[in-house]
Amino acid sequence: MKSSKTISHDANNGTLHGAICVATVSKAFGTAGEIIIKFTSAAPESLYELLEKPAKAKKVPMFIEFDALPVPFFIERFAFKGSSGASVKFTTVNDLKYAEELVGKKILMELEEENAGLEGFTVIDQSGREVGKVSHFLDYPMNPCLEIARTGNGATFVTPVNEELLLDIKPEKRTIVLSIPVGIETLND
Repeated sequence: MKSSKTISHDANNGTLHGAICVATVSKAFGTAGEIIIKFTSAAPESLYELLEKPAKAKKVPMFIEFDALPVPFFIERFAFKGSSGASVKFTTVNDLKYAEELVGKKILMELEEENAGLEGFTVIDQSGREVGKVSHFLDYPMNPCLEIARTGNGATFVTPVNEELLLDIKPEKRTIVLSIPVGIETLND
């Protein structure tokens, strides 16, 4: 279940639509304008997937606010540093002084999840039983999940969704067939 990325900023009035804080700038690094960033817990899995593809990542802006206006920055070089950080070189940041001005700033991105469009789909389990409806897509890093409102009582539960558990999607019928792990539906009862 791959995610698509779209950018919808409005350059005319300096607003971002649906932007989230994906990282903060921890420190300047080297003399050529590189920075070290630390990812936030809100950084979705789709961001990591995007950053693993340098050709795509270079086309998607990261925004940093200056005087309450989002300024786009484009990646020139990128390298993961451990599981929660990275070194980044933006195309327009070319010296230590400019990089130091970014320290402490939040990095915002607009990442649209195609899987969010699953909300409202009817969920059917592997035996053909209607389980409920998708109420939310939860893009946890390395573990995307669906929140499902159960048929009948409306109580919700969360189940992982991946290629092994997702048996079928029928967009025209707005249904999803999932292999739901035993006991997960009643975990919160």
